[in-house]
Amino acid sequence: MYHIQNFLLDEQGNAVSGATVTVRIANATPHTGVVATIYSDNGSTLKANPFLTGSDGKWDFYAADN
Repeated sequence: MYHIQNFLLDEQGNAVSGATVTVRIANATPHTGVVATIYSDNGSTLKANPFLTGSDGKWDFYAADN
């Protein structure tokens, strides 16, 4: 599994809380409509997709390393 994480900040460097994050499959057809299966831990708990950034702007998820 891959663990992907980051923070969403505005132009002034402030955390953006409650923003919608959607994880899509890069090479899927049609690309614009295919959301990925993601997890909230190392592979046993599905995570909603899309999901929201935290109060500190943090977002993270796990994805299979196919």
